[in-house]
Amino acid sequence: MSYHRDSWENKGDLAIIAPMSNGESQLFRVNSHLLSHYSEPLRHRIQNTQQRTTCKPDYKELPMIQFADTSELIARFIQEINQVENDGAAEVVHPLGSLGLDFSIYYEDLLEFATRYYVTKLADKRRKMFRSAWPNTLDDWTREEQMVNNLGHSYTETRFDNKYLEDFFLQEPVFSIHIARRFDMPEILPWLSTTSRASPTITTARWEYLCAQDHIVVRQVRVDISAFIYTGWSAPLRKQCLDVCTDPSRSCDLQICHVVNMQEHIDEDEDGTYCMDPLKMLHCKLAVDVVRVMERYHLCEACAQECKRQGLHFRKRLWHELPRFFGLPPWPRQAPPEEAPPAPPIVTNPLLHVDE
Repeated sequence: MSYHRDSWENKGDLAIIAPMSNGESQLFRVNSHLLSHYSEPLRHRIQNTQQRTTCKPDYKELPMIQFADTSELIARFIQEINQVENDGAAEVVHPLGSLGLDFSIYYEDLLEFATRYYVTKLADKRRKMFRSAWPNTLDDWTREEQMVNNLGHSYTETRFDNKYLEDFFLQEPVFSIHIARRFDMPEILPWLSTTSRASPTITTARWEYLCAQDHIVVRQVRVDISAFIYTGWSAPLRKQCLDVCTDPSRSCDLQICHVVNMQEHIDEDEDGTYCMDPLKMLHCKLAVDVVRVMERYHLCEACAQECKRQGLHFRKRLWHELPRFFGLPPWPRQAPPEEAPPAPPIVTNPLLHVDE
């Protein structure tokens, strides 16, 4: 039995025992008021414990509770509870992004512990910290993604301090999937596979944080979103373009398949895999001048305008539906996207008009 050097109060009225990584146990002596004040389950455990132990230096008999959680986690929890007590609601929560990915994992277990024992004040504080680490809106994600793209080179295989470069810019999107699913936090969901490879089974610095169930969910999400793209955008777009097309040869219909293809090579890496992110693809394809859409996909102006109008609106719809695909509650305090702007008047091509 060892005494924790930082969480040992001679005047404490409660002893806590937790296992150490070396197989031994560590003893904490704390003031039970803090635990009882912030957690109803812990207060109940403290009041009903029958276990007793004697602690130096006074060898006074104290009530004792035991945790199966590691002594390291218990020490962090006690430290955090004391900080909440001292700082109160006025504390400024530092963004997780400034702390790095290792601290994300560090605080994940702490949030789980606080959630399990209904330490609401601490759990809310750590949830706020996680929310600060990732962009919470579609526009914020777009700006962050553009910042990475402006680096001007393929960053996927670039490593710095044994981490991928996008880990520092995008705050590890795959890990945010894990956190979002574990704690029902849809507001930190990333784009579907913003910086991930085509297959989540490849072990990289990005995918190693996903459990087996997370892998299954990510695969199913891709299947479900592909179906959503077809029914919600691809099929209606083809029909609308047929109505507005001004090309006498009707060749635009043959080009629409390239517009709706969400598996184009944007930034192929040395392994031959590529990004398959519909939100990113829609932005890259259509958040440009109509003339560029016309030139890239060989469309008439009317079809290019319709592709851009419907595509960018569908991108907002897809973002709004994202939590549902991951089995999470809806975005908090975010209204569904407004209806798409009205289409321009349909111009009937006189060369194609047939009198009945």
